[in-house]
Amino acid sequence: MKKDEWKLTKELGRLRKYGFLLQAKRCTEDDPYNFKYDIIFANSKNVLEPYCSLEEVMGIINSIETCLDMIIDYNKNKKSELQ
Repeated sequence: MKKDEWKLTKELGRLRKYGFLLQAKRCTEDDPYNFKYDIIFANSKNVLEPYCSLEEVMGIINSIETCLDMIIDYNKNKKSELQ
């Protein structure tokens, strides 16, 4: 794993607390200032999102994390209302 892939995979690790084991795999080699990455599932190696820029990978991480946190908070509030 290349250094940039490792760093992005570490960022994707923020989603492990929700059960998502994801990795970044570089899919371009031509322009070192504009690499593209596939977001893949760590175990199956299936592609979740293909050909993403660095900014897109970070945006996907932030969006998924925000949405999952909102769902968890909603469920906690709903559960406390029922009790």
